[in-house]
Amino acid sequence: MGTKRHNNAKDATENRDMNENEIIFGLLDTSEGVSSREDADRARDLTIAWSRFKYFGPIIEDTQIDRILARASDLGMRYCLIQSYGHILSEIWSPEDDEAAEIIQVLGQWIQEHDFFVAGHVLHDDDQWFGLDTRCLLVNIEKYTAFSRPVFDLPCDEAINLADANVQLDDGGAVRCMLPSGQAIRKLPRQPGWNFINTALQSNLPVFGFDPAINASMIYLDPKRPIPFSDTKNIIEQSDNTAEHDANIAVFEPKERQFLLKIQELTQNLRNGVFVWNIESYADIETPSPAFTPPLTSLYTVAAGFKPNRILETHQFDANTRMVIFDYSSQGLEYRRMLHEEWDGIDYPAFLRRLFRKIPTKNAYYLLWDGMTPDNLDWDLMADRWQQELDAWGGEQAFNDHWDRFQQVDVEYVECDVLSQQHRLLEHIRDEPNALIWWSNAFFSIYSNWLYSADERNSIYRKWIESLAHIAPQLLLYGSDCYNISVNAYTADEYWSWLKTAGSTELEPKKLHRHELRF
Repeated sequence: MGTKRHNNAKDATENRDMNENEIIFGLLDTSEGVSSREDADRARDLTIAWSRFKYFGPIIEDTQIDRILARASDLGMRYCLIQSYGHILSEIWSPEDDEAAEIIQVLGQWIQEHDFFVAGHVLHDDDQWFGLDTRCLLVNIEKYTAFSRPVFDLPCDEAINLADANVQLDDGGAVRCMLPSGQAIRKLPRQPGWNFINTALQSNLPVFGFDPAINASMIYLDPKRPIPFSDTKNIIEQSDNTAEHDANIAVFEPKERQFLLKIQELTQNLRNGVFVWNIESYADIETPSPAFTPPLTSLYTVAAGFKPNRILETHQFDANTRMVIFDYSSQGLEYRRMLHEEWDGIDYPAFLRRLFRKIPTKNAYYLLWDGMTPDNLDWDLMADRWQQELDAWGGEQAFNDHWDRFQQVDVEYVECDVLSQQHRLLEHIRDEPNALIWWSNAFFSIYSNWLYSADERNSIYRKWIESLAHIAPQLLLYGSDCYNISVNAYTADEYWSWLKTAGSTELEPKKLHRHELRF
């Protein structure tokens, strides 16, 4: 599970058609079956938050699938992906294709290759026939509308004639595909969604289970577990290998346990985290805002890879430019200090070897490709990644020229968690023209999403923007908001004036930016 993307990865604007014009997300409110409101709210928060790593459009929430689909149809959408509370869309950061495995892209490709009405986890019971697991399902809204909006949970009290199918199973025994047989079978259907399956088969359409590539990114943290679901946050704060920790983790399925243990690893170590690459697109900073006149007076930036330097280069800097690097990780700040003071800008992989020796893994948590650490790192991949970085700069000479000039810049370092210690950075911010701040996704990261609710993140973020607008109204803002919506190329005063009245929510986030990225 990666936490960000490479700077060369495709940004969200390249996938906007599938994200916002073709597919809409639905959220099935299953709180009625959850023991406490706190547990339901926690499950809801996590489902929405992990969806927002991938999808930036509106989310339709309702207690009934039929009403979600009717709303999607009214909006003219082509597809709807519905999730229940506690369902998680995860991802993996892989070096092979230089980007996170993106379920929206995988779904988009799958949709192009299949003619279908509904897909999902197909349920089967000899007595109750077939149905669909409501944790997650994908519906073709155009066919739903053409079929006169069939009822998902259609009541049935007696055996009826249903469309029979030739059922294909995967290696694990799950239904991979139901192919229309042209025959009929008499059954009393009791499974949820049976009417959708019957409608598809009667229309000579197959019903598909999710492909392995899609299933691999789906996690279900059941809010009706024996332990209070709201305690999932506390579980991962417990020490590993204790009886209590092991017992609590054991109530989840293997894939869910793996997910929770990865969250535990990240949240417990990110305060010592080091991003040796900025795995985030440069697209938002390649062309300066119309409000900007070079050179930069001050740059306030998190301590991640080379995006701070790319900002300097694209916005121009001189001997008077001031750079303030802030981060909640002291080791991340030390990495940036070494980079500035001890590296000549040549052969970054060689610098990283020295860095890993000077700050070993017992003292720092290096954010690399999923499953890789400094101890098992593929250095050929690292060399390829460095060449990609140089290519993004226009070649080795262009980067070296920048680095020679950058080493003359005065840099300040501020240890600060903008979620809880904003004052530490605000004390360093000046009211001046042509200054810029980049906070990346500090208000919408795995760390913030796991430890803070959506309401808490929203409150913290609004306080942040209001403070910046008060202290430095001319400051240009770059990063993502508390719902993972891009923020860029507007001044603090402009953005705060808009935010106060925008009415942005986790279900319908509003947008004010000149370029959309996926963080």
